[in-house]
Amino acid sequence: MKLHWYNLLGAFLFSLYGFLIGAMPAGILNGMIALADIYRIFQLYTKKELFKMVEVNRSFENLSYFVDFYFDDIKKFYPDFTKEKNENIRVFFLFRNVTPAGIIFTQMMTNEFMEVLVDYATPEYRDFKLRNFFYVTHKDFFKKEGIKGFIAISYTKKYEKYLHKMDFKVIDNKDNKNIYQLDI
Repeated sequence: MKLHWYNLLGAFLFSLYGFLIGAMPAGILNGMIALADIYRIFQLYTKKELFKMVEVNRSFENLSYFVDFYFDDIKKFYPDFTKEKNENIRVFFLFRNVTPAGIIFTQMMTNEFMEVLVDYATPEYRDFKLRNFFYVTHKDFFKKEGIKGFIAISYTKKYEKYLHKMDFKVIDNKDNKNIYQLDI
C-alpha cells in the first residue's frame, strides 16, 4: 500500500514539474499515472474483504501443514513455540477471502481469561485487519463463553509493539517478559 502512495506522490510531482518547465508530454503522462494511482488506492481502501474464524482440532491436517510451512517465521515471534500437541489448547484458524491467513493458539486460564500462546498472521496479511477481526469483531463470541479478556506474554520487541497497537496493557513483568492484558 505504501508503494502506491509513493508512486502517486512521485507521479504528481513529476507531472507538476513537467507542466512547470513546459514539457507537456511528461506532465500529461505523469498526470495519467497519478490518476491511475488514485483509482487503485481508492479500490484498495473500499474493497470488501471476507473474514472467517474457524476453531479447529490440533489434529486437523491442514493445521499441521500450515504450521510446518510457516514454522520458521512463527519461531521469530514465538521462540518457545513447539509443534507438540496439547489437548488443552484451542486453535482458531483465520481466513481472509477464503485464504488461510493466520492462526491463534490459546488456552483457558483459571480466572476467566484466555492466554494467547500464538497470534500469527502470514507475511502478506500483517495489516492488523485479521487481528481486529479476531479481537474486536468476535468479542461477543468470547463473552458468551464467559471469557473476560486475553492475556499475552511478550517474547520479542516486535510482538510488544503489536500488543500495544492492539490495545493490550502491561499488567505485570515476569522473568524480564511483560505480561499484557486485553479486556473485552
